[in-house]
Amino acid sequence: MKRGNIIEFDAEGYLIKQRDVTIKLAKKENLELNDEYWLVLNLMHDVYIFK
Repeated sequence: MKRGNIIEFDAEGYLIKQRDVTIKLAKKENLELNDEYWLVLNLMHDVYIFK
């Protein structure tokens, strides 16, 4: 990411704007996040959160 971008975390250390960060990182890697990507990413997020 370019300098000047701020990644914010909540009190527990989780990303506040997770979707925004994911989109920026995907663009940097020339990835297009379609519905299948979001399904997997959201599933991974939920599994990690509820562990």
